[in-house]
Amino acid sequence: MKELTHGNPIKLILLFTIPLLIGNIFQQLYATMDMVIVGKTLGKDALAAVGSTGSINFLIIGFATGLTAGMSIITAQRFGAQDYIGVKKSFATGVILSLIVTIVLTILSVLLVHQCLLLCKHLKLSSMMHKHLS
Repeated sequence: MKELTHGNPIKLILLFTIPLLIGNIFQQLYATMDMVIVGKTLGKDALAAVGSTGSINFLIIGFATGLTAGMSIITAQRFGAQDYIGVKKSFATGVILSLIVTIVLTILSVLLVHQCLLLCKHLKLSSMMHKHLS
């Protein structure tokens, strides 16, 4: 395992963030290509539908990201204490918990997507009405 507490901090931080940056770039490319393909093949109404679900996707992905970031704190603490068995255990626990949360979030998302979209539509209309009346 790479030691990140010794050496040039700028270099270490840059090396640490490169995989995160690459992951974000691929996620943005996926979203862009998704919109291009949907827009060209299915039309502007379908493209608008994809765009309207962005906030719901952000909410779900943000929750999962926050959860995994929280689990990584435990792993980092074990690594800092040089408890490598604890690192393996916390990593394995994190993977299992991530799988369970993924299954639960997927089921909830499928079951509640219609209600979430209706709520988003209601909130948008309410906001537009408030702006119009003010």
